[in-house]
Amino acid sequence: MTAPKKSPLRYEVVQRILRTVPYQEGFRFSRGFSDYTGQVATSLEEFVDMLRNVDVKSVDFHMERQDFENWVRIIFGDEELVQIIHRRSIFGGENLRKELIDAITAHLDQLKKMPTLAPS
Repeated sequence: MTAPKKSPLRYEVVQRILRTVPYQEGFRFSRGFSDYTGQVATSLEEFVDMLRNVDVKSVDFHMERQDFENWVRIIFGDEELVQIIHRRSIFGGENLRKELIDAITAHLDQLKKMPTLAPS
């Protein structure tokens, strides 16, 4: 049995999720309070790339505080991705990193292939 096809999203919604945001709206990675890594992701693709190399302490720190979910919700408005990230909260360390990278990459790939409703 195959999963039901998702209904197409509006073109504007897909563009909002896949866009690059201004630096000040980017995700700033930290290993802890006042321990900024210097890395700022300004798109979800850049976020995934940075997840591959950022200190794993940073991944655990932000996951525990739900910072990833909050950034995705507030900046991109992608509630489906928020839930995808939240479901990975049972993992930690390198397993968490791998789960997040795989899940977010799959979600972005799906968005890029998804038929969209024409812009209004």
